[in-house]
Amino acid sequence: MTLSPKTAKTITFQDAGQLIREAQKILIITHYRPDGDAIGSTLALGASLMEIGKAVTCLNRDVTPEYLAFMETPENSMLSGENPNINEADLIIALDCATIERLGHTLLKSLPLAPVLTIDHHITNEQYGDHLILDAKSAATGEILYDFIRENDFPLPSQARDALYTAISTDTGSLQYSNSTAKTYNIMSELVSYGVDVATINARIYHNHNVRRIHILKECLKKFTVTLDGQVSYWEVTHPAQQEIGIQAGDMEGLMDLLRGISGVRVCFTLEEASSGIVRLSMRSKDEGVDVSKICGHFGGGGHKMAAGAALKCGLEKSAEQVLAVIEKAL
Repeated sequence: MTLSPKTAKTITFQDAGQLIREAQKILIITHYRPDGDAIGSTLALGASLMEIGKAVTCLNRDVTPEYLAFMETPENSMLSGENPNINEADLIIALDCATIERLGHTLLKSLPLAPVLTIDHHITNEQYGDHLILDAKSAATGEILYDFIRENDFPLPSQARDALYTAISTDTGSLQYSNSTAKTYNIMSELVSYGVDVATINARIYHNHNVRRIHILKECLKKFTVTLDGQVSYWEVTHPAQQEIGIQAGDMEGLMDLLRGISGVRVCFTLEEASSGIVRLSMRSKDEGVDVSKICGHFGGGGHKMAAGAALKCGLEKSAEQVLAVIEKAL
């Protein structure tokens, strides 16, 4: 399967709904190292389409992070690695993934020849595939899917309801970030009226972390820096430290809020050293005047104005130098 940027045609919710109604076997995919919006959106749409009799397979290069596993059921789970059923899919739906590369080379190699519908909210989306629903004003892909499911009169079973709540909550910092709008609050209110147990789900998302999270925080604090007159904070995590701790996907989720919460800080970022030597950059802004998607764009990355990421190939020390140089110009 070969995907290319700028090939997708923008379609309506109704058109996309018709594509789904005409398909029998549907493959749903999202970006590697999936977060709450990626997992929540995938499982929500999958659960809804199963209710209308579609054969749905959800596939990802990586396993679901521990703190999000509560959303899965045996009938609708995120699978890692190869799955023989995907070759029979007659429609592929890519959710919450801005770039082809973010799907992962392993997954891309296994995709069948089928039309691709991309649904996303990242402003830097490459518009890949055949059909596109892109709304950069939505706080989360889960927010788009809520409207999509309702407008097409697709069912909203309890798993889909809870997964959409999780998708929106995690991508808005539990409604704390500036991407939360009146529409976001209205959708969350409606999901609660449909039966979402807010206290239970929030406890599972935010208060159910493995002790590894504390150990990785200790390592982060060893490499903690505030610079550029207190406007920028960051920390680094070496690959040996990650190996020693046995860090897993999701262990660092939300930790950057500690950096963002420092008074006077306008931009914060994390550098994670991978075994391949690649350094993963995650960046956040709390100043509307600083667009971190443009900063990350200097390194081939992207995302949102207030939250973005990239991958660098120059080692931790040089990565920090290069990122700080671009941030300083932006400030």
